[in-house]
Amino acid sequence: MKTLKFAWCPFIIFLLINIKPNVVVAQWQAVYGYQLTYHPITGNTFTVTSTDKILAVTDWDGYSPHDYGSVIAASTNNGESWYVEGSHTAKSVNFINGQKNGLVMRHIWDPTNNSFIHVSLDDGVSYGDWLSATGDGSFVASEMIDSLTGLALHTYNNPAKTLKHLDRFDWPPGYIIRYINGVEEEIPAFGVEFRFGSLKIVNDTTAYLLCKSTSSNYLLEGNDFLLKTTDFGISWDTILRNNETRLKHMAFASPDEGMVGSNNGVFYYTTDGGQTFSTDTADYRSINHIITKNGSYYAVGNSGLILKKETFDSPWIDLSYLSSNYEKICMNSEMVAFIMSDFGQLYKSTEPVSTKQFESKLKMHVYPNPAKDHIIFEAPVPLNQKFTLKLFEINGKMIYENEFKAEAFPVRINTSDFSPGLYIYSGTSGKLVFSGKLSLSH
Repeated sequence: MKTLKFAWCPFIIFLLINIKPNVVVAQWQAVYGYQLTYHPITGNTFTVTSTDKILAVTDWDGYSPHDYGSVIAASTNNGESWYVEGSHTAKSVNFINGQKNGLVMRHIWDPTNNSFIHVSLDDGVSYGDWLSATGDGSFVASEMIDSLTGLALHTYNNPAKTLKHLDRFDWPPGYIIRYINGVEEEIPAFGVEFRFGSLKIVNDTTAYLLCKSTSSNYLLEGNDFLLKTTDFGISWDTILRNNETRLKHMAFASPDEGMVGSNNGVFYYTTDGGQTFSTDTADYRSINHIITKNGSYYAVGNSGLILKKETFDSPWIDLSYLSSNYEKICMNSEMVAFIMSDFGQLYKSTEPVSTKQFESKLKMHVYPNPAKDHIIFEAPVPLNQKFTLKLFEINGKMIYENEFKAEAFPVRINTSDFSPGLYIYSGTSGKLVFSGKLSLSH
């Protein structure tokens, strides 16, 4: 019998002594087929909706400078096959974001530099106007609680024009737009601008945004300030400042817990709503996008950087792949991850990136609790299904009952006429049943 001999070459020894214990060899593969339009230029951006539909935006170019636009491709089988969602448009889609219960937002530019935010209530099939702006300006970020309530950031596109008017007190570099119960309110943002900004709504009172000072170098792709509001955008406080314009993106799982990533690889963490921050580094590569899902955090950045935290307090696990600069990461309900590079290539994980039990998928979220004059219910109601919500006094007497469609969530209930005390809530949708306690105080 022959004996196989193994030679311990220097290269093998080098590999063994340089394997990091917190590095996981993740499996990723490129996704193709979403560039369905003629003369595609590149992939632009993408999102994963609440029903696990992937919407990928591709820019296209015709035969003249005036013949261009974007097309949105959709996949309902994790990118295995694609179809055009809607038709070709002579407008550029520079942002798309899937939110709860079939809600999808997209930002549009048309050839005359007008800017729009369109909202879909049917998982990206059809859209209606939400906000619009004319002239030399655009929307750079937006989020909604429901179809009637949200926030948006508007900024001017031309840096020279923006700088030209910095000495005019009646010409702000941008606006924060509050949209409350269908009514739009513009709040001028003097001293800051939003071209590289981002926005995160946590609940119906608290939101965070990243912005930069108008005195900073406008060519630097980063931000100086993290701002926080607790009155849904009326007033904002600075809770974090970086004088080197490094702040890039953020994610918050609650009003208190969240993190900010920077373009020099530093993470800033808070567990008290921004009163204090701690830091660590991610190999000094730019962190371009962060999300949180089911208590875990995920980040992507330059030079192939892909990271995950199973919990807020656990260490980062390295899932890095290739050497591309990744601009965005999204996750479906089965925790399959999708990432897009800065040149528009979409990738997906070949298996779930987390093995945690996702009990939050089947959990009703009720806040604020204790409540005063209102309470909000969030429930994972499947599209095209109805949900029955009931409230009971502690003695069992029912005081409220109503039926809602899935697209109505989150549902806001006026409790100002209810007596203070302890109540029981219950909700049913098909085979899903939810119940719990809530407290009212006036």
